[in-house]
Amino acid sequence: MCALGISSAFRRLYDPDLVGVLKIGPDYYGRILEDAGVRPAEALVVDDRPEAVTWAAEAGARSVLVGQSRGEGCRPDFVITCLAELPDLLRRQGLA
Repeated sequence: MCALGISSAFRRLYDPDLVGVLKIGPDYYGRILEDAGVRPAEALVVDDRPEAVTWAAEAGARSVLVGQSRGEGCRPDFVITCLAELPDLLRRQGLA
């Protein structure tokens, strides 16, 4: 995200070392949400990997898939073609 110049829009950036679990299942997102003090139903996870979007949904979060490539069982709440579309999506959905 730093390369995109948007890291200042986030209070905290998460990685597996910070939450003590690899990004290979819904536990990763559960740990992030717990650490952030966010109820899963209030969370929106944005990712370009269909499996990550699926894991976020399994953890109870809503999801945005960046890109058109959906894997089997991937049912994101929203799909955008590029990250630049995210601010408009958030405004349209009343999330910004």
